Amino acid sequence: MIYFATLRSTAQFSSVKKNLQERGLEILKYYPKLKVLKIESQKKLKLIEFPDFVTLEEEKTDFSV
Repeated sequence: MIYFATLRSTAQFSSVKKNLQERGLEILKYYPKLKVLKIESQKKLKLIEFPDFVTLEEEKTDFSV
C-alpha cells in the first residue's frame, strides 16, 4: 500500500526517515517544500502511530475523468 504523509512543522526529516526505516517502511519520495512523504508499507498504517505526521492518507486509485 502507498501512503502520503505530511510532516509536522517541528519534525526533522532525518529523524523521521530513521524511524520509518526501523519500522520497515520504505520512503518512495520526499517533497521538502511541502513536507510530504510518499511511503510504501505492507500493512495498514494509522495516523496515531506516527506523532511526527499531521496527516496520513492512503493513495487513491479511484480517480475518474
